[in-house]
Amino acid sequence: MFHKINSMILDYFVAIKGEWVPNGKKLLIISVYAPQELSEKKMLWDYLNLVIDNWNGVDAFNSFISVVGLEEVPLGGFSFTRCHKLATKMSKLDRFLISEGLMGLCPNTSAITLDRYLSNHRPILMHES
Repeated sequence: MFHKINSMILDYFVAIKGEWVPNGKKLLIISVYAPQELSEKKMLWDYLNLVIDNWNGVDAFNSFISVVGLEEVPLGGFSFTRCHKLATKMSKLDRFLISEGLMGLCPNTSAITLDRYLSNHRPILMHES
C-alpha cells in the first residue's frame, strides 16, 4: 500500500510524494504530460530538477531519465498512444516512468493502452499483476 504525504499538480505534471508502507521506503512519483514546444520542454525539465533535486544540467530527456534512475513501465495493447486527427500519423507520446526502486518493489508492474473516444490520445492504465 502507498501512503501519500503530499502532492503537487501543475500544467505539465503531477508529483506525489509518499511512503511504500510495507517497507517504509519514501517514494516520489511524477506523471508528466510534456509540452511539444522545445523551449517549454526545457523549462519543464529545469523545473522538475528543482522538484526532485537531482539534476546535473543535462537537458536531453533520455539523459534526464538515466540520471534520475527511471525505468519505463512495459506497455501492452496498442503500440501508439496518440493519433493525428486524420489518422495519418501515430506516435507513442504517453508512458509511465517509475524509479528503479519502485520497479524492484513491484516487478510485475505493467501498463496497457485503452481505446480512445473523445481525445486524440489513448489513455494508459498502469497496474500490477
